[in-house]
Amino acid sequence: MQVRVTTTGGPRAQARLARLRAAMAPAAYDPVVDQAAWMTHARLTKSTPKRWFGQVRRGWIVARPALGSRLIINKNKIMLFLEEGTRDHGPREIYGPLRPGQPRKKKAMFIPLTRRAANATQGIYGVGSTTIVRRHTEGAATISKVRAIFQRTQSVRKGRTRTSSRALIFGQDYVLAARVRGIRAMHIVQQERPKARELLKRLMKAHMHKAIRGGANG
Repeated sequence: MQVRVTTTGGPRAQARLARLRAAMAPAAYDPVVDQAAWMTHARLTKSTPKRWFGQVRRGWIVARPALGSRLIINKNKIMLFLEEGTRDHGPREIYGPLRPGQPRKKKAMFIPLTRRAANATQGIYGVGSTTIVRRHTEGAATISKVRAIFQRTQSVRKGRTRTSSRALIFGQDYVLAARVRGIRAMHIVQQERPKARELLKRLMKAHMHKAIRGGANG
């Protein structure tokens, strides 16, 4: 922000100019920038959807690279997809030599539905099936076999390493899809930029007017 001030007058005008010069030092207007940054942070957080377990909304932070400067950043890479959108996409086809009459098969895409399923394939896991028993109100029970992913975990207790596994149920914790519809671009940051600039401009004007008046003493 550039400010040009010209004045003519005696000691009183010169004193106001000196106060304005001091108010334009980075250390003096740093609280103003901080206030604008956190107000913008609040609006960005509110505009970000709660979906995807809320981690995208919680990803907004305010960084302070220097006095009088703030960066509002979202640490979650999904925010880039929400901002710019994505096209419809699906898994790549399995290319290679085919036997006569053999169709090209496609891999299914893994889509997590729960928080624990989101990181299921980042560790050691296996694929299989499990049995689910569903009891009805009248006392009867049905037994069904469903696909599942078994995530293996390790923990250390009293110096001993213990290995366990938990099942992620198909249709409950995750699904497999041949194709996924793209995300519509929301332009959250793009729409916020002019509002943030106007907010900072308004707060800085108030800061300079207060400095010229001599603070609370007028």
